[in-house]
Amino acid sequence: MAKGQDMDSVQNHDSTGKSVPISIGNDPIIEPFSAHHHIEWLYDHQIAATPSLGQPQRALVDEWCKMVKHVFDTWPADKPILLLADLRREVSPSPYQTAKANELLNYRPDHRAYVAVVTSNNLSGQITRLTLRARNRRNGHVQQAFTRESGLEWLLQIGNIQRQAMSGTR
Repeated sequence: MAKGQDMDSVQNHDSTGKSVPISIGNDPIIEPFSAHHHIEWLYDHQIAATPSLGQPQRALVDEWCKMVKHVFDTWPADKPILLLADLRREVSPSPYQTAKANELLNYRPDHRAYVAVVTSNNLSGQITRLTLRARNRRNGHVQQAFTRESGLEWLLQIGNIQRQAMSGTR
């Protein structure tokens, strides 16, 4: 995405008005999910990235969780899910957000999933670390990272993905 360009301008719609993914040069494919959320498809759809708005309103949390479930539901059954959940904008998680996170940890337990959760290295991030230690996914693993790059590196190793597939990791 070009510098200074916001997500609202990166949308394409089919003839029914539904948002559809678009590619911007060598950048990841951006799939608008709703008015507030989008999915970034990296390395030729091998990794999905779901950035958060960092706002605790229940409707936005529910919408974000619905987006993550969409990724899980549409992922090929024969491949492990590789998801980068960027939560650096989050403040300390509310009890509602924690409950929704637990719901996602148990979603589609039949499908192996590896999730890199990117958090800030502050109190909120430390709370997330404790939550991840207490609960993890039954089929796969959830790993905390403090930078997007380190989260992507872990997913690239898990998926045995070659970096030359795309130049931009964003």
